[in-house]
Amino acid sequence: MPNEIQIFRQLLSDKPGTDRISKLGMRNARLGGVQGVLQLAIIFIMASIRI
Repeated sequence: MPNEIQIFRQLLSDKPGTDRISKLGMRNARLGGVQGVLQLAIIFIMASIRI
């Protein structure tokens, strides 16, 4: 969420830094991917404990 605010502020500025926007966007994508993998791991662990 804080990265999204930084991206939004960059977009609203007079000279938006496209390099900074792309870095922040890639960071968000990586963090989302890691979060998804961890969620799947937790689900798998919970399902295997139940069996």
